[in-house]
Amino acid sequence: MIEAVKKFKEAVEKTNTISVKTGRTNDLAKILSAALLHGLFLRLGKRSSLDINNYSEKTLEFLKNLFVNPILDNNFVPPERILIKLDTTKIPVEELNYEKDGETLKIMLKGKNILNTDGIVIEKEKEPVDMLILLDTALGEAEKILNSTPHKDVVKITSKERGLANKTADIISAFYPEIPKEFKEPLWMLLEEENKESAFPGAENLALYSLLSASVNREMISLARESFFGREFWKVLGRALSRSGFEKELATHWTFLTKADLAKTGANPDILISIFKEIRNLMKSPKYFALLWESEASGETPARNISAIVGGGEQLHALASSFGLTPASNYFFVHGFQAFSEAEIKIRAHLRKLA
Repeated sequence: MIEAVKKFKEAVEKTNTISVKTGRTNDLAKILSAALLHGLFLRLGKRSSLDINNYSEKTLEFLKNLFVNPILDNNFVPPERILIKLDTTKIPVEELNYEKDGETLKIMLKGKNILNTDGIVIEKEKEPVDMLILLDTALGEAEKILNSTPHKDVVKITSKERGLANKTADIISAFYPEIPKEFKEPLWMLLEEENKESAFPGAENLALYSLLSASVNREMISLARESFFGREFWKVLGRALSRSGFEKELATHWTFLTKADLAKTGANPDILISIFKEIRNLMKSPKYFALLWESEASGETPARNISAIVGGGEQLHALASSFGLTPASNYFFVHGFQAFSEAEIKIRAHLRKLA
């Protein structure tokens, strides 16, 4: 057992409450890994929560079809408590007592100038979870989650180096000598998603495929896949491929999707990261990939609103850094362009610096 996994297992065994956070994402690999860990913790008898409020209806349906046990129905919500803060410079408390008077709880403070209530603050807060798991969250979002989720301990799991599939499998295997049946189909689909991001599956991924292949329910996998990758997805992918081109100089595959492309297919922007991954899966040779799309303009300005997903390449972090970004995955988002040409020119300029 890997030493880091051993320490993680020991920490989990000491906890009662766990919160698994991916942040706002439509990346199925991250969502599947988080759901698998959440399901594992529930199986171990822990009170676990998954940030399902950040997931689309399509994604929730996908998870319901893929997991045998209703993991989404067993989502622990940390209880809230009322916190009463006293500024003792304004309210010099010498003695504090409380008593029950019927249905009323009386809190009695004793001291000089005790009638001054300016220093009393009453607010609600959530009880801290024993462990907060940040699963491949971007740096900026990780800080927001840490500040908004009270916790006693924090563990960060990233997709760097070995990827989420094998890290998740290692964690499950640390508790069970054989991967439980209910986790095999989700783990298989996690492998599928992860393998879309590289030209060839790694040795560890192939070994995990081999371990799972004999016992996965392929009908369940097909049903779950169809619930997410429905007709709208393939229609958008077709339009994306017809609006794609390879630029040899920068070894970059460019894709452009207009607002009409999404509207005419009835698709929502939440599938764009999956479209991006599918293109990477089909086109193995490019060093970099860029998918640019048009969305509704924000505010009162009539200008177009163009965004992009950029990924691939060993120098991706350097490329993201040139935009002032720190990616958690092997892709990143850039926003705020007013035309496809503007976005393309700026992305190309940053790519040329790495050439």
